[in-house]
Amino acid sequence: MKRIIRSYAWFVLDLLGSLDLDQDLIEQAVKGLEEIVRRGESHDLLLVDQGLIVSVSDVLEFLKSASEWELSLFKSELERALKRRESEYRDAKKMEARLRAYAVELGIPVPIYVEGYSRSHVGGGKHLFMFKVTIGTSTYLDEFVGSFEELIEALKGIVEAEAENIAELIVEAEREREAAVKSVRGLREFLGEIESHIVRSAIITFGGVRLARPRSWMRRPRGWRGRWSGRDVDQVASILGWGLHKIKGIELMSWDVERVRFKGRPVLLYGAAPELWPDFYAWLTSSLRLSRVLSVILRSFREEVDELTGLPVKEIRGYVITLEGDELKFTQLSAKEVLEMSTADPLTGRKLKPEPAVIYCGPGDDKIFSASSLQGPEQD
Repeated sequence: MKRIIRSYAWFVLDLLGSLDLDQDLIEQAVKGLEEIVRRGESHDLLLVDQGLIVSVSDVLEFLKSASEWELSLFKSELERALKRRESEYRDAKKMEARLRAYAVELGIPVPIYVEGYSRSHVGGGKHLFMFKVTIGTSTYLDEFVGSFEELIEALKGIVEAEAENIAELIVEAEREREAAVKSVRGLREFLGEIESHIVRSAIITFGGVRLARPRSWMRRPRGWRGRWSGRDVDQVASILGWGLHKIKGIELMSWDVERVRFKGRPVLLYGAAPELWPDFYAWLTSSLRLSRVLSVILRSFREEVDELTGLPVKEIRGYVITLEGDELKFTQLSAKEVLEMSTADPLTGRKLKPEPAVIYCGPGDDKIFSASSLQGPEQD
């Protein structure tokens, strides 16, 4: 019975993601499972030793009818599982920080994300580590036996190898940028304008009647049989959340932007994945030629955190860019125009409440502050 209750505890934690140790764990578990049942979701637990398959409703019934000692055991197992998860989470963040620091030492901004991590003791001061980590352009789903420090050293070797790929992509992106600004007069000035407002990171959204598709999207996926069409590309982009949307005959596409240091100098990289970095400039010039007029919304994140909401402070700017012959011209919207655009539902036109911790920006000192602890006049 102890083994079954332990399995129940891990099952509940897997389903609910996390629980607050400072609140009643049993009550949180019951409410969470009831919500899953209410939504009609189906999740099963296989008890191999018992040869049984247990549903969410079965575990919920157990919690409502269990004896005091059974609930006490379930609670203690849940506490143990939560503490282990928290310890593994700290280890994962430590791994991520150590590997990113190593990339900084190499002078290459290698993207590193630990997406899954667990460990179990195997004796002799060693652990079995199971992890999923994205380093550069590759994702590694693997296991490793040894100490935590040995695991870090092993992953550093991967960081070194991936750093070469990342450096090549950045150099290629810089070549593409130079080619783009030579082919379209005024593009250098527009990029300089938006980049002057990016401290570390931003999201830039372009809208037009017809946008190009990034070149890396157009490569047929491995294992794909038959013709890889534009419709296929758009469906995959929509399913995977690649930032492409269509509203009332207008296509919208968002690009993440990050300011990094590459071999000691600042570089702006456009795209959520390294493969996209060289694509951005050709994509932008192609989209301009297809639509001739593009709307641009720049959401740039400042380093300050709003005291009232705990959210990072965000500045929003709007532009309209046009292509006249081979010359790009742009106009910046006023702060009032940006506010009105940002607080209107694009489908219905219904007025929306302004976001907190946001500064709506026009040219120069033209700014409107949303209701928060930000300095400046508040707007209802």
